[in-house]
Amino acid sequence: MNTPVTRPLFGEGQILQAAQLESLAAIPRGRSERHNHLLHRWGIVTGLTLSTEETEDSFGNIYSRVFLEPGLAVDGYGREILVTERSELSASRFRLSIGNTIEAGTPYPVFVVSQYRPVASSTGSLDPCSGGGADRSVEEGFELRFGRPGDETQEQVAPPLSSAPSEAEGSSDWMVLVGFVTWSNDAQNFAGIDAGLAGRHRPFVGINAAAVAGDDTLVQLQPKGALLPGDTVLQVRQTDGGPELCFGTFKGTGRPIEALLKVNAKGDVTAKGALTGRRTGNSIQVESGIASHGVILPLPQGVTEQQVIDGEATVHVQVSPLTEPAHSPDPSGDFAALVQECRVDAERRVHCRIAWASLPLSAGAGGTIGDVLVSGAGAVRYLVAVATSEGGD
Repeated sequence: MNTPVTRPLFGEGQILQAAQLESLAAIPRGRSERHNHLLHRWGIVTGLTLSTEETEDSFGNIYSRVFLEPGLAVDGYGREILVTERSELSASRFRLSIGNTIEAGTPYPVFVVSQYRPVASSTGSLDPCSGGGADRSVEEGFELRFGRPGDETQEQVAPPLSSAPSEAEGSSDWMVLVGFVTWSNDAQNFAGIDAGLAGRHRPFVGINAAAVAGDDTLVQLQPKGALLPGDTVLQVRQTDGGPELCFGTFKGTGRPIEALLKVNAKGDVTAKGALTGRRTGNSIQVESGIASHGVILPLPQGVTEQQVIDGEATVHVQVSPLTEPAHSPDPSGDFAALVQECRVDAERRVHCRIAWASLPLSAGAGGTIGDVLVSGAGAVRYLVAVATSEGGD
């Protein structure tokens, strides 16, 4: 059955009951929670990192005091978890939570949960007709909890849509991961934290939206709030030449980003680095260089051997022997090159043999050509051109 939000209306001189006054606080709280968990994704807004201070016990054992730094998070119910002061984690509470099965060096997850705690005022009511009842309020605090390895990956089920806010008092069952601690058996205290593992698992808030709009000219996506020079930025912007998508690095406040890749309104792509990916049909890729006898010539980048086998790529190879004097047995002498073989086989393996004859060339009575004749493996300049009909990788 539909349960709409009902706002109370008051009349002049009406005596108000406590429930009516409480609804005035419950309605905006419910609206805020619905906004937080339906329009946004739960997680850490800012801060809430773990930090350490190394110290030593009376027996000389080194251990770490672990602290939760101030910050803000939103849980899956839409509750805000606000930590305004640095809070130290309790080693004794960790032992009670995990028991006697603590493994030294193993990272244990640390969670923060929302906790609404009733607080009684020390002063009574100022109304003599009230019967002296104490004023009551609710403190929107937090609680630190410890889990076992693997608890950080457990799925949490979002609450159903409701017009009512979450419970006015008590702890939420939604856990927000803030980090991992390790244990020292010698000191019976924390050994430290695992910041690397925390960086891979800490959840951060997001937004649920079908459209994200900016001002007249720019929408920018960035991985963190405070950018430093060199940080990554993605922009969709309106320029004099039309809309443009730009990926690059932050250079400083008020300065344009250093563009690494741009796509303009015509679809033209400009990139500082190399572009790799699947080739379009009917394209030609080229590879060239120098190779020695016995070497298998490489295919151009982006073309695979499987494409050649499947007939999706046609290979054309051209080779020419290196016959310059610099490649002779004795570059300081005078030699002539007699090419005995220069080809590639079906595997694109180079077959090159060259006979080098010393100059001058003179055939004596015995048929000798030159004073020195050396035959051996040679080298070639090659050009490999591949035509792809179905695209490449």
